[in-house]
Amino acid sequence: MSLQALLPQFEENTVFGRLGFASSAWFVSGRLPLARGTVLVAELPLAYGSMESQPGDAETSLVLGNPYVGAVVQPWSLPVTAELGVRIPLAADLSGDDFATGIGILADTDRAESFVRERASVVGMLNYKHPFARSVALHLRGGAMGLLSTSNELYEDAGDVVLGYGALAWYELVWGAVGGGLTGRWGVTDEERVFRDEAVHQLGLTALFTRGQFQPSVQMRVPLNGDLSEVLRFIVGVGLRVNLSSPRR
Repeated sequence: MSLQALLPQFEENTVFGRLGFASSAWFVSGRLPLARGTVLVAELPLAYGSMESQPGDAETSLVLGNPYVGAVVQPWSLPVTAELGVRIPLAADLSGDDFATGIGILADTDRAESFVRERASVVGMLNYKHPFARSVALHLRGGAMGLLSTSNELYEDAGDVVLGYGALAWYELVWGAVGGGLTGRWGVTDEERVFRDEAVHQLGLTALFTRGQFQPSVQMRVPLNGDLSEVLRFIVGVGLRVNLSSPRR
C-alpha cells in the first residue's frame, strides 16, 4: 500500500499564486499479487486546495479524481513489465468548489487524466530495467493513453491519444536508493483544452529510504518547457510505501 502527496509551488504572478501551502494532490494506491508474474494495481486520486479570496476569507476545495484499476505483468523472467489499466470517470467535486481540479492536473502532468472530468482513459505502458553495474540501473518507460469523452456535451467529439515516456537512472545504497531522470508526455491528436500539442517535459529527483516494511520517499520535479513552466516553479512530493505481505519463512 502506498500514499503519495504532491505539493506544487506556483509562480506568484499567476491565478494559482494565491493558493495555500497545503494545496496538493494525493494518490492512495495498492498492489495485490494474483499469480506468478501478475499484480493487480488500484489507485484513488484526491486533490485539495485553499485560496484566500480576500484578507481573512479563505476558500477550500476538495475533489475526487478518476480511480485507476489495472494489472502489471512480467512475462517469464524478462526485465520488461507491461501495464494495462483503465481510469473510471468518477471525478467529482466534494466541497462545492472545484478549483482543486486544476491543482491535481498540474501537480502531476504524467497522470493528468486522473482529474479530468467526464473522461475515461485506457493506459498501456512498457517498463524496461537495464542494470549497468551492481548498484546502478536504467529504467525506461513508454506507452500511450487513450482518452474518451463520456459526456454528450463537453468534448463530445474528443477521442485523444497521449504518449508518455521517461528515462530514469537509479543508484542503490545501503539505506535505500536515489534516482533521477526525465519524463514527458505529448498529446498526439488533442487540439482541445486538456492537453497541448507541445510536449511537456519534467526533470525529477527521488530518494527512497528503506526501513523494514516501510519505505518513505521524497522527490522534486521541475518543469522544463511549455505552459507548465510558466505556471509552476517546482513540485515537492513525499510518499510512504508499506509492505503488508507476510514475510516468507
